[in-house]
Amino acid sequence: LEFPLGDMELVTGLTVGGMRFRQETRSPEEPTVPGVVDTGTEFMIAPMAMLEVRAGPIKIIPELSYYFSGSPDNRWPVESDGFAASLLVVVPFETGRIRY
Repeated sequence: LEFPLGDMELVTGLTVGGMRFRQETRSPEEPTVPGVVDTGTEFMIAPMAMLEVRAGPIKIIPELSYYFSGSPDNRWPVESDGFAASLLVVVPFETGRIRY
């Protein structure tokens, strides 16, 4: 969903997918010997919001998501949900026009 806010746009959305967790342990005495590997794949859903800000020909887009996923059955507990922030910088350019 997009919501116009003057010269900016607020974009909300939802990401659905899978998340893979992996833990590998090795002995400190023998680091070359393969250790134990635990893996787990969990369902993931992440609502997000982005604010598109135009600065001349460039778009600056801060994004905030909150990831929810199942807790994998690994040896040590891991954080399986939480906030993630990112910043996108978009420089549009035109490669050619389609003419009919």
